[in-house]
Amino acid sequence: MRSPPRNVIAVNGVRLLYMLIGGLRPPARSDNAFIARRREPGLVFEWNQMRAEIEVLGGTGIFVPDAIRPHHINCNEIYFGVASSRAVEKPHHHHRGWEAYLVLEGEAEMLVKWHEEVEWQRRLLRPHDSIFIAPGVCHWLRWQTDHGYVVVFKAPTIPGIGKPPNGKQVCTNGCHLYKNGCVLPDGYNPD
Repeated sequence: MRSPPRNVIAVNGVRLLYMLIGGLRPPARSDNAFIARRREPGLVFEWNQMRAEIEVLGGTGIFVPDAIRPHHINCNEIYFGVASSRAVEKPHHHHRGWEAYLVLEGEAEMLVKWHEEVEWQRRLLRPHDSIFIAPGVCHWLRWQTDHGYVVVFKAPTIPGIGKPPNGKQVCTNGCHLYKNGCVLPDGYNPD
């Protein structure tokens, strides 16, 4: 059995892209192999190895501000995650920070609107398409195919769901415009 290259680290069987930029911290858990090599100049995210795990989980963060799962890497500067068409998301917006989606496989539509507006707009996303979501833009990714994967980046990343100072505001949970002029996107059922 071949050992991984020096700049590739397996964390619980998952190899991750880990570009060391200022401020990245080691994971919140005690993983001696990771801690001993955290100063390597890059860890490779090997898609084929992660694909099966994503299919089971539906989606997961890799670099997150609140590391709670074994494969999480604590990072407050950027969020990196992967989701499949099995992931369940709710319409939401971020008070601060940008979010970018890159579709790897499948087709999806992103429904978007500025927080204070009523009308949702549709953006069709095909493999290798990207969409960038500005702070304050309500958005909801809805898959058009039964099978698909998307990579998600956020910066800065702010933990928590709810009203500020939390980073993510779900439309149906505390948004002052919900049921006060705001209309949920067609096809979304809050129940």
